[in-house]
Amino acid sequence: MRKQLKSILKADYNTLKTPTILLVIDALFQMIPYMIMYFTIIDLFNSSITKSKLINYTLIILFATILRIIIGGKGYSQIQIRGARAVEHLRISLAEHLRQLHLGYFNKKNIGYLSSIMTNDMASLEKIITHRVSDLIKLVVIIIYIIVLLFTVNLKLALIELAFVIIGLPLVYFSGVIVEKTGYKQKKILNTVVSGMLEFFNGIEVFKAYSMVGKNFKRLEESFKHLYKRSIQLELCVAPFVMTFNFLIDISYPIVLLFATKALIANEITKITFFSFTLMLLALVNTLRQFAVIYPETQYLKIAQKKLLSIENEKAQPFVKDKENKNNTIEFKNVSFEYEEKTPVIKNLSFVAKEGTTTALIGPSGCGKTTIMNLIARFYDINNGQILLGDTEIREIEPELLLSKLSMVFQEVYLLCDTVYNNILMGNPKATKEQVIHAAKLASVHEDILNLENGYDTFVGEGGTKLSGGERQRISLARALIKDAPIILLDEATASIDMDNEIQIRKALDIITKNKTVIIIAHRLNTIKNADNILVLNNGVIEEMGNHKNLISKKGTYFRMINDIENSLKFKL
Repeated sequence: MRKQLKSILKADYNTLKTPTILLVIDALFQMIPYMIMYFTIIDLFNSSITKSKLINYTLIILFATILRIIIGGKGYSQIQIRGARAVEHLRISLAEHLRQLHLGYFNKKNIGYLSSIMTNDMASLEKIITHRVSDLIKLVVIIIYIIVLLFTVNLKLALIELAFVIIGLPLVYFSGVIVEKTGYKQKKILNTVVSGMLEFFNGIEVFKAYSMVGKNFKRLEESFKHLYKRSIQLELCVAPFVMTFNFLIDISYPIVLLFATKALIANEITKITFFSFTLMLLALVNTLRQFAVIYPETQYLKIAQKKLLSIENEKAQPFVKDKENKNNTIEFKNVSFEYEEKTPVIKNLSFVAKEGTTTALIGPSGCGKTTIMNLIARFYDINNGQILLGDTEIREIEPELLLSKLSMVFQEVYLLCDTVYNNILMGNPKATKEQVIHAAKLASVHEDILNLENGYDTFVGEGGTKLSGGERQRISLARALIKDAPIILLDEATASIDMDNEIQIRKALDIITKNKTVIIIAHRLNTIKNADNILVLNNGVIEEMGNHKNLISKKGTYFRMINDIENSLKFKL
């Protein structure tokens, strides 16, 4: 247990030593009344009890109680505060580590796995640290203390009781092993349940439309059933070991009492020894029963350790130097990338997006347009080649510094469950209210915001569910505009916006993107025609590259695509 705590809490582990020592001292003082009872029994049988002794015994117990209140109270308060603070630091450290991982990790991992760790596992860990570990240590100290006292009272009887304890302890140990193995499986199922619930809540409209709510949502229902069965199994697996141990300990009391009675009748022990031993034996039995219940619960610590280490062992995105680069030209040199092994998405791609120019990416769905955006932002690391920002490879730039140079509006818009104002302010936390409103006006969403119930103070709901798709996209655009970064990435930025609003936003973008490096996934004819450089992508390679006039003159893939757009007046990728 010490090893697990040290590996999980690291530096904070040492802060728990002092309160733990205080709680051990508290446990020792807890036994003083039993010692006083022992001496009282001796005095009663020897007829040596006096008023002064009773007063002294009372004062000792009173003094021990006061010390327990002081020492124990300080120990409990410190273990609560420091334990909670240690878990707080662990949460922050884990979140910081997760922030440094590339998006591929989150795509591979079940979202329920991470959610379960950050909520359920952290709550269980905090309970174990602040309550169960200290309780277990106290119980162990008391058990050892009482056994030592039993040996001082009578060696033979103490050995008989110790034999029962030694026989029973493996049962407690194996109950912990069962909890660790079965509990880990239960946690896996819980991850599935959390994922299913998130999926259900996020897609509630679709599920309702297709009558897949309640029992009709089979996947979530099945995961609940599995969790129910595994939880019952966990309790049933542990129960035989704990119950058998408790039976051994309970039966030890009358058996040892029988031996003590025979010894008393045979004058092998005195009445003082008999009553003192049986009194302390009763205290030992009750303490051992508590130990058998608490010990298996602390084994969840091993489960938490495995899950936390599984995240910590994931390598963060490395960088060589924290370097400011004033040249905002982006260059791909023979870049290849695959989300899954042996399934390339980008193949030996090379192009240059010069500073102050607009590069448009067009092509069919799945050709690699959004992937190029993700690679520029270093949400993923490439498999081969180089991506340069100016003369610096982006893997040499500190991730936060790289992202500070980017303003991004992607097709999948996500807003925080906060006010409209705070969602726009995310782009530049130091911006003034006037700047926020100005960005909203440029994004052609100011009037829509004013028509909301509380204007800029309106809560948008989880992910922006209280707003229309167009409103969400324009707020996201305002957030990017207020950041005013030198590089702008636009992924289907006007996909959910009507023609009138698009004209206003296009004018705003023309102002905002002036003299900046712009990479845009284009689906409107005006955007494509006005780009300085156009990449026609297909299956992860560049089929054609150039400006509108040059590509039209080639009468290749681009020429055919433009004819299709002009014929339909709208082109969707």
